[in-house]
Parts: sequence; C-alpha cells; structure tokens
Amino acid sequence: NFFETIEDPYPGVGQTFADHLPIHFHATPCEQYQRVSAVGEDNQAVLADWLGMSSEEVIAAEKDGRLS
Repeated sequence: NFFETIEDPYPGVGQTFADHLPIHFHATPCEQYQRVSAVGEDNQAVLADWLGMSSEEVIAAEKDGRLS
C-alpha cells in the first residue's frame, strides 16, 4: 500500500499516484492526498484574491497573452 491513487485526474496526463507515508500521526492524521495544480490552473482564484482582479480582467489577460 505504498502508492496512493489520486482521485482527481491531472489535466493532460490522466490518473496519477502519490507515495503513501510509511508513518502515521495520531494527533495530525495525513491520509488525504491531492494532486498539485497545473501551471495556471489557479490563476483565477489567486489573481482575484491577491490582486483583486475580476473574472473578466483575468480572462482578458489570458486572451491577450499577459497570462499564460
């Protein structure tokens, strides 16, 4: 049971796996494994939260090449 299947498929790659920790913590369990975000996948949330950009501003910046 060393490899854990990541439930959410990675965009463009498909099913991925993570190595399961061989140690267990009773006070702070860490049994949930999630995939890392693809490059640019979190642009909308980060730019809205950190820079206060609207959805329309982010979409426009992606379309004209300012964000990739």
